[in-house]
Amino acid sequence: MNLLIALLLLVGLTSCGQPTESDAPGPIVRLEIAAPFDWIPTNAAMPLQIVGYNAAGYQAPVPVSAVAWRSSDERVASVAADGAVTGHQVGSVTITASTGRFNASRPFRVRAVNLDFQVRSPVVHGIKLPLWTYPNEGLDPRDISWSTSNPQVATASTSSRAPFVQTVDQGVATITASLGGLSVSKTVEVLRRPMPGASELAIVEFEMLEINYPGSDGFAYAPLIRVRETAGGVADILGFSVTLPGHSTQAPAICGSVRLSGNETRDLIRESYGSYEIEFSTGGGGRFAGEARLAVNWRRPDGSHASATAVATIKPGLPPAPANGGGGAWWSCQ
Repeated sequence: MNLLIALLLLVGLTSCGQPTESDAPGPIVRLEIAAPFDWIPTNAAMPLQIVGYNAAGYQAPVPVSAVAWRSSDERVASVAADGAVTGHQVGSVTITASTGRFNASRPFRVRAVNLDFQVRSPVVHGIKLPLWTYPNEGLDPRDISWSTSNPQVATASTSSRAPFVQTVDQGVATITASLGGLSVSKTVEVLRRPMPGASELAIVEFEMLEINYPGSDGFAYAPLIRVRETAGGVADILGFSVTLPGHSTQAPAICGSVRLSGNETRDLIRESYGSYEIEFSTGGGGRFAGEARLAVNWRRPDGSHASATAVATIKPGLPPAPANGGGGAWWSCQ
């Protein structure tokens, strides 16, 4: 007897629970049109859905093939057999869905919407970037849906204030904004942030040329210098020094600042239309012969300093003559 009472109580408690959709009796008695917005963009297809309800207020499935769609004004907006509505010109329109027995209508405004955004590229990984959307009167940027083609590189989402991109790792990702059937995509290139101290500078070319200008009783010497960052980091070049045989000439700074990053190669000093950016003069008609030595001074991202060195044999412009170390050497930026 006690077991029977317990079973009856269990059944009673179960029947008092919340009913489910499968428990709801009766066929469909009304229809509603569901849409993401109460407006339709021009020149874009926005999906509509038909939702059926039975007498108990529960949703019931409506076969797509059983629904007929129509527009009150095809010039303003047209609707396809699958419920995708396309705006053609600014105005008002009513979209109606019918199953033969029941109808549902919903008014819409057709609006000219400019969906576009800006995002900075390239950028380093591990940062948050704002997505700048172009304003449209009466539209809320938070209604825009954001997606990414590669979440391992960058993700996109909307906070309570503004949309943003979170960069994750090195690579390329396509960020897409979607709104009411409209979509626009932009590509973001993400670079790996150099670690402090993770940079290296190499001298890939060093030449010292002897120049004899017509009408001059002296000789000038012009260096050609090409350097490269070889570790994928950042190197700030501070200056260089050149040592000629028997005489030391210091060039404390280059002509303008130079920053190399990500295995970049740069010419520090090159010939340009027959002239050179930096020249050294013997003065008094003397000449240098032998080896010239170069030291390029640079700074790493962590603030530490380093030097890269190279040696080059002086290339004479005329047959060699006895070296004469007289006169002071000089340098200048032209």
